[in-house]
Amino acid sequence: MKKLILIILFLGTMLILCSFKESDDFYRYEIEDGNVVIISYSGFDKNLNIPEKIDDYTVTRIEESAFYGNDIIREITIPSTVKEIGKYAFSSCPYLNTVEFLNGECTIIREGAFMECPLLSDVTFPDSLVTIDDFAFKNCGRLGQVYFPKSISDIGYEAFNGCESLVMNIKDCQAAKDYSEKYSIITEYKDSSEFLWLKVFSGTAILFAISFISVKLYNKNKFKKIINGG
Repeated sequence: MKKLILIILFLGTMLILCSFKESDDFYRYEIEDGNVVIISYSGFDKNLNIPEKIDDYTVTRIEESAFYGNDIIREITIPSTVKEIGKYAFSSCPYLNTVEFLNGECTIIREGAFMECPLLSDVTFPDSLVTIDDFAFKNCGRLGQVYFPKSISDIGYEAFNGCESLVMNIKDCQAAKDYSEKYSIITEYKDSSEFLWLKVFSGTAILFAISFISVKLYNKNKFKKIINGG
């Protein structure tokens, strides 16, 4: 009976392994509904442009943990064909610093997809993005200014927790505005007219203060001269 179970497990494992393919450019993948799901990458490109097609099949998903812990990649460009970034897909990549999504079909970045990437500083989201899941960018301490398109309607629990340098551009995105208020994150956007009036008021106030002090000093010196018979 034990031998039979071992044989079944072995055959099942072999069947799973045989279902995976590897492309000439070091992508391990499987075909799902006629499209490519990237399972892993074993290449050595620092600046990685993920292809739209592999072996004539369209790339539509990055699978869970596909690039987890990759210590080679610095920059990633994700093609317009990709619809989903799986859980922890790019998590714990120690030297990853730039992620660019080309505008297209991506709607969801799943849980922890880019968490624990300490050098990640620049992310460009696509206009198709709807959901940024829980912990998606947790502890990306160098993540700087990020624009959030209005398509985003859901930002998950602590999606940007530990991102001390983050500045959220929330001009077009209510979900980002709500998130920034909830977690007290700095935002760069201010209404242009409001900001202009603020600058004018501040400038006027400073000029008035300088003029007032100058007049006071002038009158004080003049009074001293009169007292001293000058």
